[in-house]
Amino acid sequence: MKRFFVYLLTGLFYLMGWQVLAQQDAQFSQFMFNQLYLNPATAGIDSRFVHFNLIHRRQWVGYSTTLDGDGGAPVSTVLSATMPINAIRSGVGIHLLNDALGPITNNDIQLSYAYHHSLKSGARLSVGFRGGFYNQAFDFGRLRPNEPNDPLITGRGRESQFVPDFAAGIYYSTPKYFAGISANHLLQPGFEYGTTFAISPLERNYTLLGGGEIILNTDLSVRPSAIVKTNLRNVISYEGAALLDIRQKYYAGASFRDLGPVSSVSLLVGAAILKDNAMTIGYAFDYEITGAAAKAATSHELRIGYRIPAPKKAELFNIRTPRFRFE
Repeated sequence: MKRFFVYLLTGLFYLMGWQVLAQQDAQFSQFMFNQLYLNPATAGIDSRFVHFNLIHRRQWVGYSTTLDGDGGAPVSTVLSATMPINAIRSGVGIHLLNDALGPITNNDIQLSYAYHHSLKSGARLSVGFRGGFYNQAFDFGRLRPNEPNDPLITGRGRESQFVPDFAAGIYYSTPKYFAGISANHLLQPGFEYGTTFAISPLERNYTLLGGGEIILNTDLSVRPSAIVKTNLRNVISYEGAALLDIRQKYYAGASFRDLGPVSSVSLLVGAAILKDNAMTIGYAFDYEITGAAAKAATSHELRIGYRIPAPKKAELFNIRTPRFRFE
């Protein structure tokens, strides 16, 4: 399994040399806390807790156009919940996504299931699958046709369409590091909106995710992580991050993202609050360092996480009465 991790990291760095293109799915700077959205094999990966996670991202804040001021900058929100089923070495999860970009609004609801196979030294190999529905709404009224009275645009208003969507993933984890790969949009669904061709197809893409924890002392540790998204022809995006964890209660760090024509750096901070660190609050500030000439340079992202103890396996117990004894 160590070889698997090495091969995955080698692949990550190899892919970084490919051409990078724009991506179609919502992106989040705090990806290391949003693994259920990235890989269904992480459903219920924490056998101790039920996790709830909410991330809201506003990209290119203040972006506007010279024509009408409405730039349609991306606004993305994902809500997820995941729970272990320890009795059968499994886990389930659900995520809901709302992603608005100009005239397009995407809504995604998916159910995930994963089976976790225990290996030596506390390692686990997980296999997961998810399925659900992807809805895309297209506001044709926000388009600006080059040809007046274009019949594909004029008078159509706002239309939406539902399509089935599926994903699968593999995830390997140990107490010190993790690595996984997932395939999204397996059926490559498309949205025709009454035409004979797909106006906005969802291309199948693959996500490679890896990371770990380096313990410095009893109070400090470093948590590096990296993610690459690709369609196997070119890299869609890649990014790497490193967080300094202080007493498992506070963290701060930085990340770098490359989307080809656009690259950015991010500052990430967060803290655990409430009893037993039940709630975590995180914030990410992004600044575009290349490709920001046509858009606002800053983005903001807020994360709220909450956890509760996982349900325990029901235990049988003896019931005794003066006359009878049931085992």
